[in-house]
Amino acid sequence: MTPRGNYRQYWYEISVTSVGPTGSPWQGELRLGREGSEEPIVDSLLVPGYFDTEPQAREAADAYARVYVDQL
Repeated sequence: MTPRGNYRQYWYEISVTSVGPTGSPWQGELRLGREGSEEPIVDSLLVPGYFDTEPQAREAADAYARVYVDQL
């Protein structure tokens, strides 16, 4: 997991995992909760899509966390 990010009134942590035998593609995962609470409201949500590199997957997961919060 990455260090906890904050957006609006929520915190989020992202992680990325290589799902291929050669280190690619990569997929992101999101954990999300309300500020002031350690209890996640989303414990394990896969970020849609696969990415060629780890940095791309991290960037996409970070962006997805913010979009997800906007839709709450």
